[in-house]
Amino acid sequence: MPSCIVSNCHNRTGDKAKNPNIILHTFPRDVARIVLWLSQTGQQFEDIHALAQKIQEGNKNNKYVICSEHFAQDCYRVTHYGRALNRDAIPTIFPVPLPGESIIEESLKKKMTHSRKRVREVDFPTTSTVEYLPSCESLQEEILKPGMCNVSTQTDFNLKNSICNFIGPQEFVSDLEKTTHIPSVQPLLSTPRHDSVRRVLMSTPDVSSPQKKKKNIPDVQFAADCDFSEEICSLSPISKEKLQSSDIQDDSVATNIQESEDNQSLYVPGNSSLEVSDVFITDKEVPKKKSKVKESIQTMSHEQLINEKKLLIFESCLEQLFLKVKCQSNKDCGLSVTSWTKHFSGSYCKYKGICAAGHKFIIFETQPMIGGYAAGNLLIGASILFSGQNFQKTKEFCNILGVPIISEKSYYRYQMKFLFPAIDIAWEKEKKNVLEEKGSKPLCVSGDGQCDSPGHSAKYCIYTVMDNVSKKVIDFEVVQKSQCTSSVAMEKFGFDCVLRRIKNNGFNIKIFASDRHVGVRKKLKTDYPSINHQFDVWHYAKSLKKKIQSASKLKFTKEITPWIDKIILHFWWSIQNCENSTELLKEKWLSLLHHVKNDHKWEGDLYSECAHGPIEDLERDVFWLKQDTPPYQKLEENVSSKQMLNDLPHLAHNCHTGQLENFHSLALKYRSKRIHFGIDAMEARTKLAAKTHNNNVGRNRAVVSVAKKNTEAQGTLRTALRISKGKGKWIIRNIYEKMNVDYLENITIDVLRLVTGEIKSDWISRAPNLPQNLFNLERPCKEDIKKQQQTRFKCTVMADKQQPVNLN
Repeated sequence: MPSCIVSNCHNRTGDKAKNPNIILHTFPRDVARIVLWLSQTGQQFEDIHALAQKIQEGNKNNKYVICSEHFAQDCYRVTHYGRALNRDAIPTIFPVPLPGESIIEESLKKKMTHSRKRVREVDFPTTSTVEYLPSCESLQEEILKPGMCNVSTQTDFNLKNSICNFIGPQEFVSDLEKTTHIPSVQPLLSTPRHDSVRRVLMSTPDVSSPQKKKKNIPDVQFAADCDFSEEICSLSPISKEKLQSSDIQDDSVATNIQESEDNQSLYVPGNSSLEVSDVFITDKEVPKKKSKVKESIQTMSHEQLINEKKLLIFESCLEQLFLKVKCQSNKDCGLSVTSWTKHFSGSYCKYKGICAAGHKFIIFETQPMIGGYAAGNLLIGASILFSGQNFQKTKEFCNILGVPIISEKSYYRYQMKFLFPAIDIAWEKEKKNVLEEKGSKPLCVSGDGQCDSPGHSAKYCIYTVMDNVSKKVIDFEVVQKSQCTSSVAMEKFGFDCVLRRIKNNGFNIKIFASDRHVGVRKKLKTDYPSINHQFDVWHYAKSLKKKIQSASKLKFTKEITPWIDKIILHFWWSIQNCENSTELLKEKWLSLLHHVKNDHKWEGDLYSECAHGPIEDLERDVFWLKQDTPPYQKLEENVSSKQMLNDLPHLAHNCHTGQLENFHSLALKYRSKRIHFGIDAMEARTKLAAKTHNNNVGRNRAVVSVAKKNTEAQGTLRTALRISKGKGKWIIRNIYEKMNVDYLENITIDVLRLVTGEIKSDWISRAPNLPQNLFNLERPCKEDIKKQQQTRFKCTVMADKQQPVNLN
């Protein structure tokens, strides 16, 4: 397998699990750009053009690659597929191999398990105005350590000349006698690899001050964590006078700072325009101690974590606070933070600081960790789902605002592992409470189906059953089209599933109300003969109104038009006052034919006189119908039709699904028809809608709290003036109190308890048991479909770029 050709770089194609952020890039196809990339390494080659030609030939098999650790962050652009290398990108970060050793020759050698000590001569960045020679006692040890250099700022630097300028020739010779060999050396600036720990010498003496020449300035090491999602911020170091007051006495102490999470280290570049009196210094690492604040956060209950306020803080304002932070690693240190690193994971960010003495410690974490997950990331995923939003809109909102958020992959992973099981736990408790409330009492329930899209192209149908007395949702079933023969058959299938499950759970159903769906009527008649099937009055009245309106549009029946609304009101009045008697309902309904011809008394067994008062004063404004005229005959044909009389027994109990239609309207908040959801998401979002509906049954009317010019008096019930599109006139709507969603707190607590393993759920995903494709055809080859597919635009050609010309 190909590996990075850079010397001492161990990244290869099989290490994606260890280093998921590493990308292996092939060399450019142009030989000139290959030569440019090789020349950036700052190394000597016998024949760089021959080597570039060899790499170009190896590009056919991706034989030679270079990893992303050797490119700066600005060399990449972010696409919807991930990070992509710019076309004009040039690698600038390379390790320094042995003198005279080729980068290709070193890469072809076997990777050594331990780093080699070697003497190197490197360059010093021209952007720095400071020159410094480390102490002679520690110089020989530190210059033998491997390091990294940034080739973008290389210049030639002679150590001996700098020594003479700093302490003078005589002092240099006396100090030089203490060592056997002193090669030229300089501080290294780089972004080193993840899989190694680097030491970097960096200090700044005062050339102008003679007092500072007497003592050797201690060696310095400066390391920090590295991750592609991290950002590094450097501050100006503290002055040397402050360091002299500290307890640090060993000038030659320079130790590595061990990475706490990923075992990775990174040198943090310092300020290139530091004052001469400024210096960095490190001390021995002190064992980390748990912060009392962190312990208090970890001891917070789930309820406290959910209910506490979450603030929107600007990053620049937060980092101003870091200037006042003292070293938290060593009690005796007390030095200020000089730099810090930021590691992002979704909305979570960890700040790690380094004081002037080199002590590394965690400044703070923006969120507490729960079961290995950031609490804020979990709560964001829960908030998106529980509020009925979708991830794409929330992601776009956060991107515009500049707030980091979890990835889409993490959101769907949280759904499957924690959110869906927590919702299922709450829904099972709700169904159990409804069963305990109803017990074995006879129930009158209503059911209706709702598809995820209009027409006959629906993928899902959600059939819901509601108790007509308590107005609470008892159960529902989400049906996918692949479970049935067609979209029309989904409602019958869902009805059968949910009704069978309700009866198995112990509910005693006596009356079932629904619309006049043919499949549901047949199923109830054959499989459930003991259940009285009632039709939804609202749907029936709507259908009846359409029939009468259609009859009134004929040439000789326009006199029926003024009676349409009055006929529908009479239909509702007859059902509401029939006392569940089919015979009484029939006589009251047929009394309409006597009333329209101004006959208010007749012979009847149960009902023989109109219930209204005298109407002599209104006779002039009423268009009475005559018995033998076409309008009366057409009206009589619809009112006393055979189908109408046969349906009256199914209307006697005055059952309607108005509350169920309100629930369907509420469910669209959680599962919009314009967005596609999976079967598990459809089920979970319907559970949330049902739970919300059951918790808000019987809401009180809202009351006017503050009286204004255009409102009712204080303390009166609130109403609103609205336009009815169906009636085409202004109507009054009642305003109710806001919905109560306090139950969501308990579901969110269950989410956190599932994360920590305190509870478990029996929820099982339905997606693996259903086919991914709705059609029964095998997935064909994409290229074959492209050849077969035709387009109507093939008959035209473009004569020029503006006007198409038709060949016909």
